Amino acid sequence: MSFALKSLFDYKFVEIEKKQECTVIGNSGILLHRNYKGYIEGTNGYVVRCNDAPLIPSTTNRNEIRVVVHSAVSKMSEHHFKNCKYCVVWFPKDQLSNVQGGMRKFQKSNPNTIFLQLTDSFLHQIYHFYTQLTGIPKIQGIWVSTGFIAFTLAHLYSLEKVNLMGFGAFAPSHDKAPWHYYGSPTTKDQKELLKSHKNHYFMSEAKGIANFAKQFPDKINIFP
Repeated sequence: MSFALKSLFDYKFVEIEKKQECTVIGNSGILLHRNYKGYIEGTNGYVVRCNDAPLIPSTTNRNEIRVVVHSAVSKMSEHHFKNCKYCVVWFPKDQLSNVQGGMRKFQKSNPNTIFLQLTDSFLHQIYHFYTQLTGIPKIQGIWVSTGFIAFTLAHLYSLEKVNLMGFGAFAPSHDKAPWHYYGSPTTKDQKELLKSHKNHYFMSEAKGIANFAKQFPDKINIFP
């Protein structure tokens, strides 16, 4: 898989240093009923966040990598860049100027954060990986989720272990929680919520990741 990432603003290729461990924190409301603080504080590597998810005590303030889809850029605030070393944005070609415009103010106020974009070739490889794991070809109107991209990056940039936390599709059956742990008070069955989403095949992604994890039992650790 091509690992090509470019700077969001000057288009230079950038390599993210690999770490021993990567922990991806999803946005599911099940995090309201979990406390991973102790585990996360002890991890040796990157903690990866998705989109505009806020930092909360149960998952600590660790925030080394944040993966953001273009439609979430307008929801970002200074809070989301606290402790952030890399911000990786993915978007269609025609959204480049909008993404740059939305992120430029954060670039100026966060000089220690490196702003990156997925190249077309990298995103193509991610979709190929997605099809391998799910059996679903790229379909117009159906998008790979930011959580899946975060998992892919974690798998690429970790040497020994990948942890997945806060993904509703891996929650026990009938675990009821809001869609996100922020901004969505309605509590429903997680799997039914995920199945009803029109632009992502969350359950197929989860099944594909779970099957893939069986090939790497010592590396990929899925927290229910």
